[in-house]
Amino acid sequence: MNIVELPVVTTLQSDPQRVLDRVKDLEPKTVVVLAFDKDGDFCFQSSTPDGGDVLWLMELARHKLMKIGAGE
Repeated sequence: MNIVELPVVTTLQSDPQRVLDRVKDLEPKTVVVLAFDKDGDFCFQSSTPDGGDVLWLMELARHKLMKIGAGE
């Protein structure tokens, strides 16, 4: 079966490994991962030790999510 991924926003759950694979293909310079592990516990990892940079990336993500929610 050939699966085609469309560049659209969806309300459907995505497979976490598929999401991580898509990010890996981008060859990111910096990553911040927020997740719930298999036991339901929150976990956080970042490739940068600078807390200010991490917060800035999280605020950028929040801003983008708010724009998507507003239909922009």
